[in-house]
Amino acid sequence: MRSFLTLTLAFVTLVAANTEIVNIVAQTNTGVNLNSPYEERWPKFTPDKAEQLLHILPAPYGSDLRSVCEDSKLPCLSETWVALDLDSTSWRSFSKFTLRLSWPASSPADFRIDTYSPNDTMTHLTSKEHRFPLATAEAAPEQVEQPHMTRRLYARIRAVSTGLRRPSSHQDRVDPMQYILLLEPLYLGVLPASVVPYSVVPSAGGPDRCICGCTVCQWIHRTCRDRNTHRTG
Repeated sequence: MRSFLTLTLAFVTLVAANTEIVNIVAQTNTGVNLNSPYEERWPKFTPDKAEQLLHILPAPYGSDLRSVCEDSKLPCLSETWVALDLDSTSWRSFSKFTLRLSWPASSPADFRIDTYSPNDTMTHLTSKEHRFPLATAEAAPEQVEQPHMTRRLYARIRAVSTGLRRPSSHQDRVDPMQYILLLEPLYLGVLPASVVPYSVVPSAGGPDRCICGCTVCQWIHRTCRDRNTHRTG
């Protein structure tokens, strides 16, 4: 009976929300000072803040997800940037991570996650700031920084509404929505930390082993099925 309830709960959790998953290989890159007023406000993901509730305003229905916010000044409400602090002490022993985005099925939308190295992030921001300069504040003074190596990455998240509307409704009206973003290390390069408790429960019989197998297989199936297994900017 316990086995049935556990599997039923796992199934309900999967169907109650949509997910977008990107797997990340931690690599050492040259660290740079982004020197941007926007980067200071980006959510930062650490072992203590590995799961966060975020908000976004999806681009209107029919927008090309790959082009969202490309021709908009910063900040663009249809994208969210986050910093992934893979240099944290408790994460240093892991070389692979998974970034999972979940949102309620009641909020129809498509998401895209792209990851950037510090250098690529700086190039993107510099291009944006040159095309759409800040209207008021003076440019921040450049800071001389000693070269250093880091595994930090940045993730850019964009969304497009997929909700069909009645012809009489306002086509351009899109409501903000919430989503949950979770960064997890992968044990053995494939097993998310949130799945590990299910896979290490001591058992003397077959039913518990079946739970472990089904839990891991469901995650592997979901990961392989996902459209975005490893996008980089």
